[in-house]
Amino acid sequence: MKNVHEITTFSLSAEELALALSMINKPDLGRQILNTVAPQMSDEQIDARLTSASHSLVARGLADISLRGNSELDSMLEKAIFPMAKYDQLLQISSSNDDNQQMRVVYSYQNNFFAAHWVEKGVVNIIDYGSYASFADYVSSFFSEIGKKGSDKSVAADHKITLGTLGKAMIERSQKKQVNEMLFESGLSEELAGQLTSDILKQKMRGSLMLFDINSETTPDTAHNAAKETILMLRGPQRSWLFEFANTHDEEVAHIQLVNRKTFEKVLRQTILH
Repeated sequence: MKNVHEITTFSLSAEELALALSMINKPDLGRQILNTVAPQMSDEQIDARLTSASHSLVARGLADISLRGNSELDSMLEKAIFPMAKYDQLLQISSSNDDNQQMRVVYSYQNNFFAAHWVEKGVVNIIDYGSYASFADYVSSFFSEIGKKGSDKSVAADHKITLGTLGKAMIERSQKKQVNEMLFESGLSEELAGQLTSDILKQKMRGSLMLFDINSETTPDTAHNAAKETILMLRGPQRSWLFEFANTHDEEVAHIQLVNRKTFEKVLRQTILH
């Protein structure tokens, strides 16, 4: 566990996290965590792993044994994993460049606190926990490159690009002529299509933020069809782009902006704070 700038970070094995979730009466979530690393385990194997995890949590000072012999979770760890079990807002954020790709799921509850969860090296579960006052700054810092290079400029509404076209252009980023033609035919001006093509080919970083209209009580079927407000981001050598979509349908049309850091943070706050 470490605490940096009011964010507390925990690093747990899948078994430790599964056991911790069980200790706050969410064994189903714990089983989901275990299934990601070992979906074919028998009940006996699961029990053995959870027993080992209980010893590990106690040894690390993240759990204790009461006088009655019951396991008790460290109070700060309990706070950190609570939003995974009880939340009223869920974000999925991702960023990538040529060297690195990251994805986190961020949960918040009643404008009081939030927790971000992701997995490193396939086995290490990282949880960041903080107060809601730090929520927007935390998400913004994840996209630290957006707006570093760029000016603040709205793009006229008659310049159009769909989510499906933009996604395809990102995939075919090595094909300059095809990408440029695709962007121009989608509804961008020749100048704007050329600028975006150049930045796609020479991108320094791209990212996405997806805001799910669900909470911890939402059923799986409802969650699958829930609205997912989305922002795609791109930073080229001299420009930073935002593409805002009301949903994730391929035909959804973007609201496009060229942004500096101040404008990016303003748009981000307007999107995720409620």
